[in-house]
Amino acid sequence: MGGSRHIRALRIARGSALDARSRVANRLHGMRVTAPDELSEVPRGLSLAGLSMRASRFRVPTVVDTPLPATRLALRSLAQRFIQLSAEIARFDVHLARLVAAAAPELVARPGIGTRSPGSCWSPPAPTRPGCAAKAPSPCWSARHPSQPHRASPSASA
Repeated sequence: MGGSRHIRALRIARGSALDARSRVANRLHGMRVTAPDELSEVPRGLSLAGLSMRASRFRVPTVVDTPLPATRLALRSLAQRFIQLSAEIARFDVHLARLVAAAAPELVARPGIGTRSPGSCWSPPAPTRPGCAAKAPSPCWSARHPSQPHRASPSASA
């Protein structure tokens, strides 16, 4: 049961980092599109990864008082943030892969199933004790079975 809490916590943090990286990527792309023409350091055909690597190394003067150095500073800041968030997501992926593989090795061992699918729908088995309220279904189960009522245990169907 503790494993599911670990997985859930890491997935929440990873999702937050993914959301933030997506926002940064959109802003980075927008800055590239609207950059002054003099900013020849940013070729238009670069991938997002290539753009972030190149822009993260921009040199910016101490005084930023015209559009060109201001755009360089903004691009460098966004690019560095994109790289940092990508590294953070990769670190979460390493931990999640280990935890999900330990929690459900038979599921992860199946062809075509990685660690993200089982990790996203993690709902550890927990039998309902007599006299206790039934456990609520996991959000993944509810989303995939909207027309089926959730049964807490096999004995509840008898």
